[in-house]
Amino acid sequence: MTTITQQRQKWNAVPGHPPIRLRSQWGARRSYTDARTVTEPATRQFCHITVTNPANYRGNDAHAQAIERIGISRFPATGISYNWLVMPDGSLYEAQPVGRRGAHTVNDFKRSTCSTTGCPGRGSSLTAPSWNLNYVARAIAFCGLESTPVSDAVVETFARTIYTAYKAGFITKAAAQNIHGHRCCSSKSCPGNRMWARMKDIQARVNQLIAGAPLPEPPEEDMPLTADDAETVWTAKLFKEYVDEDADGTLEARTPADILYATHKLAFLAANPNIDALASAIVAKFPNAGSASIDVATVKAGVIEALREGVGDAPA
Repeated sequence: MTTITQQRQKWNAVPGHPPIRLRSQWGARRSYTDARTVTEPATRQFCHITVTNPANYRGNDAHAQAIERIGISRFPATGISYNWLVMPDGSLYEAQPVGRRGAHTVNDFKRSTCSTTGCPGRGSSLTAPSWNLNYVARAIAFCGLESTPVSDAVVETFARTIYTAYKAGFITKAAAQNIHGHRCCSSKSCPGNRMWARMKDIQARVNQLIAGAPLPEPPEEDMPLTADDAETVWTAKLFKEYVDEDADGTLEARTPADILYATHKLAFLAANPNIDALASAIVAKFPNAGSASIDVATVKAGVIEALREGVGDAPA
């Protein structure tokens, strides 16, 4: 069984893999560490739609949490049904581990091969133990309603996810080159007509990537900055510039003005900083941390000021 750690290591080892928001980052309720047998690598790849309204949630994290709640309600032993979630803005979210069986993909038609018009995988096998494709298939879901627009960014994320899953050894090459929709095996419109209309686009892009098409450069990190991230940013980007001006390893005492300036720089590096964690991490870096002149409130004020006013270029 592929462990969660192994899954993440293999994912990150694939050049051009799409950035993915981990369960721990979006706030999953389950650990997903109990065993649920699957075939590895998977021999089928299915595309789904969650039929959830993005407008009902305050951001992608809340949307992912809602999808998990629905999964737990419908399939208590399973949790979230799908392996990957793609948000309407193209963001990719980690869901069910690839080494643990999900839910929702059952061959109700009991078709041995796909005969669905317009399916990129038409003609390929749909057999599975007891017709339960969750054993042999992995699932990627578009997080939206059937009326939610399916952008080129969504198509690209679907394609790069499927390609990465193949290169990481989670699905076979044949699975990557013969993707299916849930409607291929059940009386459902899933993945919805808008997604269905883009299935051939997704397949064409997957085939391009497998054939060696250039992959885009990975985007800069734009997830919320945690205290651990702030520690890393401080060490890598700011220590020499603000704390060790002489580059001799000496920790300099800093004034509140210096703190605010450094705070501005840190805020620039975080698109959506966790202000409290960021301020606490900065304060902990100063030799007189906790004093009247250097405290969390002072630094937090600097973060807020930086966000309101904007700051200059980040340090090289």
